[in-house]
Amino acid sequence: MKSANLYSIRSSAQMLSALAALLPLSAFAGPTASQGSLLMGFRVTNAPGNGTSVVVNIGQASTFRDATSTITIANINTDLENTYGSGWNTRTDLQWGVGGCPSRSATFSGDVVDTIYMSRVQSAPGVSGTLTNYNISTSGQRGVIAGNLTDLLGLPTTGAGFDDSTAGVNPLVGLEADAFPNCWRVFMGPGGATTKAGATGNSDFGWDSTGVEAAANKTLSLLRWAGTATPTYRGYFKIETNGNVTFTPATAAVTYLSWATANAGGDAANLDSDHDGVANGVEWFTGSSVNPSVVSGSITWPRAVGNATATSVKIQTSTNLSSWTDVVTGLQTGSGSISYTLPTGQQKIFARLVVTP
Repeated sequence: MKSANLYSIRSSAQMLSALAALLPLSAFAGPTASQGSLLMGFRVTNAPGNGTSVVVNIGQASTFRDATSTITIANINTDLENTYGSGWNTRTDLQWGVGGCPSRSATFSGDVVDTIYMSRVQSAPGVSGTLTNYNISTSGQRGVIAGNLTDLLGLPTTGAGFDDSTAGVNPLVGLEADAFPNCWRVFMGPGGATTKAGATGNSDFGWDSTGVEAAANKTLSLLRWAGTATPTYRGYFKIETNGNVTFTPATAAVTYLSWATANAGGDAANLDSDHDGVANGVEWFTGSSVNPSVVSGSITWPRAVGNATATSVKIQTSTNLSSWTDVVTGLQTGSGSISYTLPTGQQKIFARLVVTP
């Protein structure tokens, strides 16, 4: 598959690094960006490098949205070393994230107006990061964030944003001072401008105190809001100690029909074809054939990698295993695992997940 705008300078990295030491940064052409680009940014909170963000044009959003194999973003190590020191990969204060808005005025490359791409800290590769108090449930809220991300890219603004930043060694890297208009630091909290990311918990973006950033050597989910309040998980980024970043696309969702044909003889979702105590639909949706245990009064069901889409997912409880009551509904939307805290004050109570494909 194509990897638009991904750049490799393996054979010339040392030469360019030496040249950078002799010539001012202004001697190099500035970074370029185009409509639909996603940006990956890095920052630190201590010296060396505090006050400067390293921002990379990683390519078109549609490339990551439609990816079917791993994408590698190579050779940003020199810029990270030049800015944050040779030990950047062991620093606990280094933070990074990804963001972008393909278009604010018309459909672009299959993304509707105000489609938002943002990264999110995730607990494990292939498991979408948990969204905490995100506040983009209306088109107006999504429009505000989309406008912020468009400003971050800098198109078509002159004198502000990524496309007017100082060139790094890699031609897809821009170096931005904290005071630079529409810089990465202003938009990507925590501690960003109160009208942008929000100085007290990312007021516009609505994420928790970790924002869209994570420590180096960790993984980040890539989430896409396409005109809806609920995002889809597109895959994850991982940064290596050598500065290379890989993007692994999400596993394609498996339909219940194809899963049942392969695993349950084509039986209905409410049946337990392998007699293991877990209904077919639940096995398909959770990716597990084991009923979860109660831990500290709560029960948690996983969600299959690829976020299998169901018509209805709900939690029911019962005291006699005969009559069941819906207690939580609408769980077919969202991402990540599903947890339920059992009510107290009863001698016995049972809970189950019910899935309708």
